[in-house]
Amino acid sequence: MAQPPHTPGSEQDGRSRSTSYILRCWASTEGHLHARLIQVRTGASYAVATLEALPALLRQLLADE
Repeated sequence: MAQPPHTPGSEQDGRSRSTSYILRCWASTEGHLHARLIQVRTGASYAVATLEALPALLRQLLADE
């Protein structure tokens, strides 16, 4: 049986909150990899220094909401 779609809630009602991000990655002509994290709702854009830094950046952004 299919699961019902997840509905974002608030911390007050005991459900976890969620937000959507787009991870945009590209390679420069010199072969360097670049990445930006873009919040869908606001369009705010954050540089991702390394893919290893991505989890910490996401935790920080979610904590700041």
